[in-house]
Amino acid sequence: MYIITVGAGDIGTPLIEIATGTGNEVVVIERDAARADEVASEFDCMVLNADATVKETLEDAGADRADAIITTTDQDATNVMVSLLAQELDIPAIVSVVHNPEHMNLFK
Repeated sequence: MYIITVGAGDIGTPLIEIATGTGNEVVVIERDAARADEVASEFDCMVLNADATVKETLEDAGADRADAIITTTDQDATNVMVSLLAQELDIPAIVSVVHNPEHMNLFK
């Protein structure tokens, strides 16, 4: 599978480890430059130090061939924006972390 993972924090990093470890092709989008460098040196994946809420970033990440996107940032607003862009770009599977239960309906 071709998986785009947004965010390489406490939730994203273990997912990156699992996805790369099971032979998936993974692209990580991470805003924090130091964290992006750390992931790039630790895992066999492409890492973009960029803003995933910008449509061009998702296109650069290969949205046209992605089987799935997983948003794991600590900001629901970022996660919902990326999910909406992913839907617009016809990414077949969209998975997101939701931190505030009041936002669940937005993600459905």
